[in-house]
Amino acid sequence: MRQAPLSAALIALALVACSNERAADAHPNPASPPPTPAAMEAPPPTGSLAAREAEGEQPSTVSYHCGDRTYTVAYEDDGATALMQVDGRTLTLRTTPAASGARYADDDGNVLWTKGSDEADITVRGAPAQVCRTSVETDS
Repeated sequence: MRQAPLSAALIALALVACSNERAADAHPNPASPPPTPAAMEAPPPTGSLAAREAEGEQPSTVSYHCGDRTYTVAYEDDGATALMQVDGRTLTLRTTPAASGARYADDDGNVLWTKGSDEADITVRGAPAQVCRTSVETDS
């Protein structure tokens, strides 16, 4: 007879132990950090000059030499925008239709029209176009 109460007590202890394990699984330790949501991850880099600099890449610039003048141009937005330095200012030129080459212009009469990989016609403030030759530089 003594075995029945002892067996019942052992079964009761086993059931209590199992229910405590399930409770621990259902309520994880609140001190553990939650998983990082995807929304908090850094955005993917873009093709802009600022993004390339942020990634640590050295920006490439193209210098167009027109007689005694030099214009420095950086291309952004996968080539859709040209940033041209003129007299200490940066002009933002957007692509426009061209029969050949790549043509960039703004509403103020500034035009950069590249012809092949080493030549461009540059018009500044509506003045006659200048024929320019290129040299590619990488900032160090």
